[in-house]
Amino acid sequence: MNSILGSGDRALPNFLKRFDIFRIGVALLSFLCIAALIFSFDYQNRSTFSMGDVAPKNLYAKRSVMPYYNKVKTEQLRNEAAADVEIRLTQNHTIAEETKDQIYYIYRQILDERNNRLKKDTEKIEEISSLLGFSQEDKSIAVYLLTTENDTLKYIFDAASEIDLELLEAGVRKENIAKKYETIELIALSYNKDGREETIQAITYIAQKELRPNLSVDEQATNLEREKAKARISPVQENIRINELLVEKGEILNQEDIERLQAAGYFDTDMHWMIWVHSLLYPFMLFFFLFLYLFLSNKHEWILQLKKFNLLFASLLFVIVVSRFFIPLNISLVPLFMFSVIMTVFFNKPFGYFITTVLVVLFFPFFGMDIVYTSAYLLSALFTIQLFSVFRTYADYVLKCFLAGFLFAIVGFVILSVFPGYSLEKNLLDTTFLVFINGFVSGLLTLGVILFLERMFSFITPLRLIELGDSNSPLLRYLFEVAPGSYQHSIMVANIASHAAEKIGADDMLVRVGAYYHDIGKTVFPFYFTENSSGKNILDDLDPHKSVEIIKDHILNGKQLAEKNRVPSGIQRFILTHHGTTRISFLFQAAQALDPTLTDDKEFRYPGPKPVSKEETILMFADSVEAAVRSLPDKDTGTIRKVVEDILNLKIQDGQLDQSQLTFADLQDIQESFIFTLDSLYHSRISYPISKIEDKKIFRKNPYHKRGSI
Repeated sequence: MNSILGSGDRALPNFLKRFDIFRIGVALLSFLCIAALIFSFDYQNRSTFSMGDVAPKNLYAKRSVMPYYNKVKTEQLRNEAAADVEIRLTQNHTIAEETKDQIYYIYRQILDERNNRLKKDTEKIEEISSLLGFSQEDKSIAVYLLTTENDTLKYIFDAASEIDLELLEAGVRKENIAKKYETIELIALSYNKDGREETIQAITYIAQKELRPNLSVDEQATNLEREKAKARISPVQENIRINELLVEKGEILNQEDIERLQAAGYFDTDMHWMIWVHSLLYPFMLFFFLFLYLFLSNKHEWILQLKKFNLLFASLLFVIVVSRFFIPLNISLVPLFMFSVIMTVFFNKPFGYFITTVLVVLFFPFFGMDIVYTSAYLLSALFTIQLFSVFRTYADYVLKCFLAGFLFAIVGFVILSVFPGYSLEKNLLDTTFLVFINGFVSGLLTLGVILFLERMFSFITPLRLIELGDSNSPLLRYLFEVAPGSYQHSIMVANIASHAAEKIGADDMLVRVGAYYHDIGKTVFPFYFTENSSGKNILDDLDPHKSVEIIKDHILNGKQLAEKNRVPSGIQRFILTHHGTTRISFLFQAAQALDPTLTDDKEFRYPGPKPVSKEETILMFADSVEAAVRSLPDKDTGTIRKVVEDILNLKIQDGQLDQSQLTFADLQDIQESFIFTLDSLYHSRISYPISKIEDKKIFRKNPYHKRGSI
């Protein structure tokens, strides 16, 4: 028994061994997600910002700064003054001479082509076009230069040279050369001596082609003038008064906003590392308290059951996500009750109290909820847990949803009424109505979640147990019709086990339903089991090795029937564990009688596994003691006590409780419960003489014997 043997120095290592790599991954991922949520909230409400951030709220000056030197505006004005400074230029006078020489070089080359009698005109045109870089469309100018008169040709090149020299004397910058080309087109119109358009085109083309910039920026002189212009601008002075609105909510922060905020008391150096501390500290505290509870309460099955383990961390993450975004949005509509009810239904009431309190105290104030609302939520959630700890029907559940909403409204109204500020800032009746809707709707939504988890992941809830425990359910009806003896045995075991479970604080409803289904496998071969046969036992005529297989098969057959009928895996555990790995002694002894050398009893043991939970262990005991006591010829209290004690001791000695969570105190209480229940069921009745009853006319004289009377 882990809870008995796993104490002292071995307790913590045994607890940690229950974590595999997957469970560690789930816990670590949940930790990181919660840390990210806290970081995002803390960062959104931080006192430090960067350029381009969106203001999370209206930002007011924390202190007065008079005067405040606005560096951004000052720099802006200085840059504008520097931009107004004229660029200092230097002129290259050699460009003009080079341009003039180049133009007349082209002129001489064209003259040579015109006087060359060895070439054809087409060849000459190609040479001139190549020399001047004419495109196919401009070849008409090359033809004109080849065929025009010598005086006109010289006039064209003189005009192009004069135009370029005139422009170069004024100065040509590289950035403005396109405008100079436009100027050349206008000047060329004044050089139309013969009135021919071709002359103007030729002059324009040659002047544009040979024009080059002769002005360049004197960077040193320009920068010097710019610095002088900047120095003439005085720093811009402003006043910042405490509580002055610096930035409105939603505004994108620029550099000027950043500097004003910094001057007004923002950007505390401690805030950077405090955000990281919060992000790691709060999930650490949550996980510390959670695992401390699991360790101290021995709720190791919640770690072993992967579905419950995942549900626990998914629920924690859900409620923190909801708190993170709902509290700033609408403080009255945080669906805390969904989490509290899920924890109560799928885990238990003490854990619901514990984890709800931890979450509310840790995270609600952090996410901006004040102490008044936090108190209202916490008190209402604790009352809700008490309400939903027991419900038997869907109508009962819906009624409790209404009561939860009503209770939350009453608690909220009373607490908020104590603080007049709330009634002044908000309509108290509207707030009360909202919290009522919150409690009622949260409960209804949780019912949908519960039903979804029941069907999709085979979770066991009180509502599901009620359905399974209905005697008209198909599988129990089939057990009653096919194996009535096993059915009656299961009912007896259910009564014995549920009473014991209730006495030690285990789930009596769960163990009762588990008892109903534990022998469902006997419906496959019902007459091989004594409770379903009359007269001689069929197994007496079979080989022990064959008989033991039939006996053991009722475990696997039961599991297959349960799976086929969609019985939850938690109930299937009772089918598998109600014998543990106990030896079938009477068949083993029969086999030894046939073969005295037989010592290995492995073939004659049930396949198991051994019970783990308290409920599984109770059922294993109850199944054995009920069968044993029922077969006793004399069922007095002393005999019943001896049988119960012997069976419990035998199970312990056989190692069937090695994995059980029962403690020695639990075993003592279970033993006394079994003795009391069995003695009550099988005690001897007093024999009343019928003749004396008739003589005294008891029924005739009793005024309360009629139907409907008490």
